[in-house]
Amino acid sequence: MDKKTTDTDWLGSLFSQLPEEELPASFHENMMRRIEAETVRAKKRGERIELFAVILASLVMIALAVCACLYMEIRLPAFDFSIAETGREYLSRPLVHFYLYIAVIALSLLLADWLFGRHYRRKE
Repeated sequence: MDKKTTDTDWLGSLFSQLPEEELPASFHENMMRRIEAETVRAKKRGERIELFAVILASLVMIALAVCACLYMEIRLPAFDFSIAETGREYLSRPLVHFYLYIAVIALSLLLADWLFGRHYRRKE
């Protein structure tokens, strides 16, 4: 406890030796601008993290749906799909195109949501 008192006395004596200077007239305005800029940066950083999390969650859900369909061996008559095939024939099957189509739709909807949200938040 005594050490803390001597430290504050020592700091107090150092600060008392400093000459008093007045702050510039625009100090308050400059500080407010810096605070506002940091707030905007933090908000943008949060938006990017949220967007990344939503995209990642969507991709995981799509992957889980595809894996579940493959595991349960769900076969639709319109989509002839066999896991045993390899190479280019595997990617040319209609079911893979269907899953890619769904993934593109999901990602485009996420992008549209992000763009609209960004546009409307800017107006506020």
